Amino acid sequence: MRQRLLIIGSGEFGQQALHYSQIDGRYAVVGFIDDYREKHILINGIPVLGNIDDIIALYDAGRFDSMFIAIGYKHLRVKQAIFERFYGKIPFAN
Repeated sequence: MRQRLLIIGSGEFGQQALHYSQIDGRYAVVGFIDDYREKHILINGIPVLGNIDDIIALYDAGRFDSMFIAIGYKHLRVKQAIFERFYGKIPFAN
């Protein structure tokens, strides 16, 4: 059974993560998290489920099994802050 994956970031890196997860076949991407896009819009057929503050509620509701931070190197501090916020609370995909 494929793991349900949530991708944080719906920009180019997030869309690359979606593409590779579809090729790999181990994950079924259920949605994106993006603080800069409207909720419910579709990106390559996958919905934006909310922003960073919605992650815990989505996980607790059983909407996904693991997540992947698809934020580029220009924003390493943001990426680190997200990792530290959720480390030990939600599984990360690799």
